[in-house]
Amino acid sequence: MSKSRLVVIVDALRVDTAAQIVMPSLSGATLGEARSFGTWTKPAFAAISSLMAKSEGVRIVMTGGGWPQKIEWRGVAFVTVSLSPCINDLEFVASYAGCENCLLVLHDFHVHQYFIEYPGYAPSEQNKKDKDRFWSAYTRRAREVAPRLETVLQRFDGWDRYVTADHSELFWEDGKSFHHGKPAEGNEGEVRRVPLIRIGDAPELAYDDLFSLGGAQADTEQRLRALGYID
Repeated sequence: MSKSRLVVIVDALRVDTAAQIVMPSLSGATLGEARSFGTWTKPAFAAISSLMAKSEGVRIVMTGGGWPQKIEWRGVAFVTVSLSPCINDLEFVASYAGCENCLLVLHDFHVHQYFIEYPGYAPSEQNKKDKDRFWSAYTRRAREVAPRLETVLQRFDGWDRYVTADHSELFWEDGKSFHHGKPAEGNEGEVRRVPLIRIGDAPELAYDDLFSLGGAQADTEQRLRALGYID
């Protein structure tokens, strides 16, 4: 029987933000880097779901971002948590802590939603002047998530625990790319560069292997690309 695994996906979390803001709040954490499956949430979760569907045991995704919309996708159960971020709903999340041979993925949307504080955030030359304002909102939300994240991780003591992201976030570092997905076209490498944090004695895993539990092996990126799950 495989050890149960918790993977928390902090949507749009950057490597530098993880290092400077999130890591100080996490006990026994080791920071690494990985390459995600896509430049925005939909293709990333299609790939994640495809891998999870091949795993043994119980496979559950809880999303506080309302994505994906389907409750079940290729054999993987999705639970949309009413509160966002989903790691706020501690009692509901912790009810799964006794699950054996379980792969639980929490998808937290709080950091990603920094731009809703500023209507008309659309990436444009005109909005470049607001870079500092967007960055301030983004980092503040990361600070809000960090202690709640530690609380959730502690609830799953005894599991293999990881924190990562489905994509990163850009703030015009190259002079032209903001946000992720289509607005960040041409800078895919940076958008797909994400943190991969392991907690305590959790084994080192490749990003693909985070979402495969038991006897199944993660497909290669080439296979996922051929199937159309990643761009």
